[in-house]
Amino acid sequence: MKDKQGFGTTGVLAVVIVLSVITFAGWVIAHKSTETNPTKLPQTDSSKPDDTSKSIKTEDVISDPYKGWETYQNDKYGFSFRYPSELKLDEVVAEAPNPSSATAQISAFNLKHNVNEKYSELSSMEILGKNLGEIEKWYDTYYGQSTTAKVSKEKQLISNKNAIKYTVINVDETSYLNLYEVGDYTYTFESLQLNREPSDRENYLKIVESLEIK
Repeated sequence: MKDKQGFGTTGVLAVVIVLSVITFAGWVIAHKSTETNPTKLPQTDSSKPDDTSKSIKTEDVISDPYKGWETYQNDKYGFSFRYPSELKLDEVVAEAPNPSSATAQISAFNLKHNVNEKYSELSSMEILGKNLGEIEKWYDTYYGQSTTAKVSKEKQLISNKNAIKYTVINVDETSYLNLYEVGDYTYTFESLQLNREPSDRENYLKIVESLEIK
């Protein structure tokens, strides 16, 4: 009888210990499950370049609008311009103003589709031996005689030089004339035929935009 009681007490004690361990373990597991684990962000190695922010070279973004074009530079009169390679430059140079020219023309630089073909000029640049005020009056009178063309005049300042742009709208064509004041001289850039080729008008405007006068 005494041995049974001893065994029973020991068994009960063992069961209590086991239950206590299980209870404690359950509490620990439940407690940990209620904790919020912070989300770890991936670390960035600052020594390595970021593929999402690659540098872009300027030359890869900006393309040359005059790629394949020729450059004409005149050191005597201090100007240069770009023009399409398919056009031919025809120079008419004189040492003194033309006495028969009302605008005292000294030199002309014509851009032609064909140098052997008459009236194939896209544009013409002239050096005139009169100041801008005199040339402006002459063209105002010249354009004022037209009864069909609509003429507008815009005064500009280009590269610190006084300039005037005439836009002449006719029934079948729009033409342009640009005047530039260069000391006592006037440089002109005029469109002649802009309807021969589909790209003529765009090319002319780009040529004028490329003009640089010292």
